[in-house]
Amino acid sequence: MLAHAVAAAQRRVSSAALPSPTTPSSQQRKAAHKLAAWDAFAKVDDAFLDRSSARAWTSMVVAVGLVVLVGMELWRATGVHVEHAFTVDNQIRMQVPVFVDVTVAMPCEYLSVDVLDAAGVALHVGNTVQQLPVCGVAVFTNRLLPDPLNNDRAVRDVGKTPFDRSAASSHSAATVPGSACRIFGSFTVAKLSGNLHITAAGHGYAGTSHAPHAAINFTHRIDQLAFGTPFDAAHLLLANPLTHAYEVAESHFDMFQYFVSVVPTVFRSHSGAPPVVTHQYAVTDSHKVVGATDPRSGQAVAGVPGVFFRYDWEALAVEVTAVRNESLARFLVRMCAIVGGGYVCAGMAHAAVAWAVGIWNDVGRHRSVRI
Repeated sequence: MLAHAVAAAQRRVSSAALPSPTTPSSQQRKAAHKLAAWDAFAKVDDAFLDRSSARAWTSMVVAVGLVVLVGMELWRATGVHVEHAFTVDNQIRMQVPVFVDVTVAMPCEYLSVDVLDAAGVALHVGNTVQQLPVCGVAVFTNRLLPDPLNNDRAVRDVGKTPFDRSAASSHSAATVPGSACRIFGSFTVAKLSGNLHITAAGHGYAGTSHAPHAAINFTHRIDQLAFGTPFDAAHLLLANPLTHAYEVAESHFDMFQYFVSVVPTVFRSHSGAPPVVTHQYAVTDSHKVVGATDPRSGQAVAGVPGVFFRYDWEALAVEVTAVRNESLARFLVRMCAIVGGGYVCAGMAHAAVAWAVGIWNDVGRHRSVRI
């Protein structure tokens, strides 16, 4: 009996000496205490917080400002910018398609469309493209389209008198169907300097027909002039400056010349789509009235009335790459900097204002005590 009691007491002592699995040891408590010393986000008990309406207003203003900044940064980061790289164009012996869509204020039977390149090879494009009779009013009364080049031309045309505006009903403003001709389609040219010209039949080139002088009117509108693979210029961030351009003739013998510098272009999208191999161009233009007196030389201006596109090929090719403004990692870093920096700067500004107000109040109290 006594032996059983002694054994039970020993078991109780040994079990009391063993640490409970749910009770942390002193070493664990020390380790947790040391780890807590590294807490960079220490919390202040609510009983020690001093809240005020002024700081609440400051917090709301800061929150609104941060929302605006985050929205602006998000808009900037999701945008796309283009990067340009220049290389030597190594594509020499190749045929390039040319797409045209030009409307001239003359009947189609009086027009001749031809191409002549630097090698002397002539191409009568009139057999390749389509010539569609259209109503002049329907085309030219809606010529003012939202294009920067047209804005310049509209300003330049102020004060002009195309033929006499009294003749508008029989010329560019004619309401007779077929009073204008739409020339549209495509043809292929060699990669040589050349000249695409739209002239009146029998003027400048021998032919079986001859356009009467009274019918000649080279008021025209260009809806498209493109070299190579057709593309959406606005979508690909490329330039085809003659799109939606127009010119108003002043007489029956106007000569319009466009000097086009064609640049081979490769566009690479940020979405990983296959690159688009095409061409873009820059252009300058010239306008004169054939037979009129040149005020500088005093002699008659020579030339052939018509619309001429003199194109040349640049030796350099350009690679246009659309790139996202920022990667996701950089965007997140900038977000952290904006939000954290905004709160810190607002806190510092509020503390500085509170300090200045406190000093001002102390000075006021000292003055009242002296009085």
